[in-house]
Amino acid sequence: MKAKIVCALMICHAVRYVSAAENDLQFNPAFLNGESGNIADLSWVNAGSALPPGEYNINVYINKNYAFTGNVEFSVDKNAAQEDAQPCVTPQQIAALGIDSRLAAKELLPLTRQCYFLNHAFPGASFDFDQKTLTLNLSLPQSYMRNLPRGYVSPESWEAGIPAAWLNYVVNGANNEYRGDKHTRARQLFVSLNSGVNLGAWRLRDYTTWTKDANTLNHVQTWLQRISPPWARKRTQGKPTPPLRFLTPLACAASR
Repeated sequence: MKAKIVCALMICHAVRYVSAAENDLQFNPAFLNGESGNIADLSWVNAGSALPPGEYNINVYINKNYAFTGNVEFSVDKNAAQEDAQPCVTPQQIAALGIDSRLAAKELLPLTRQCYFLNHAFPGASFDFDQKTLTLNLSLPQSYMRNLPRGYVSPESWEAGIPAAWLNYVVNGANNEYRGDKHTRARQLFVSLNSGVNLGAWRLRDYTTWTKDANTLNHVQTWLQRISPPWARKRTQGKPTPPLRFLTPLACAASR
């Protein structure tokens, strides 16, 4: 009789242990500081997620090729079996990755949402995120990729650079003296100035010369240029030198 009672108690204890193990673990964030206000949201910890949802500035690679560096949103996919935060990329980032958005799942076209999970829009896509180096490695079937040249950088990743001004100069001089029947002396001095200003996407360039004989500045070339990333074109206004391959360049007033 005693053996049956002990066995029954052990079974009850085992059932109670399994039941407790099946319950989700809960942690009260108020235990951290004992205050009721400004309590951190630790729901992602209770869910077992390795990365809290949010926006991260990371390096993004696709099929082992660098794509861009920027802010990527990580959120939980409610339709996924796992509750880990996953990258949710915007339509602009999809273009920067070199993906042909026209090949996305038909039910999602056109891509007008704020962001998409790649495996939803492009079946077969996967990702791996390295928190130590803040690097997101995306893997996508090559059939979804656009045919781009090696080393291609998306216009979304172009940078205009910092505001800057610079000046290069070259000075050449000579002193010729002749002593014969008549004592003559000739002094020559030549100065060339290359200057420029960078401000945003604007580029101002000037090439000027000065000689001692003329004692005047001669503006050989002056032009203003702007780079337009969406069209990958340069707009030039002023007096540039045309890019002639076989003939001697000649500066002329033009706009192109």
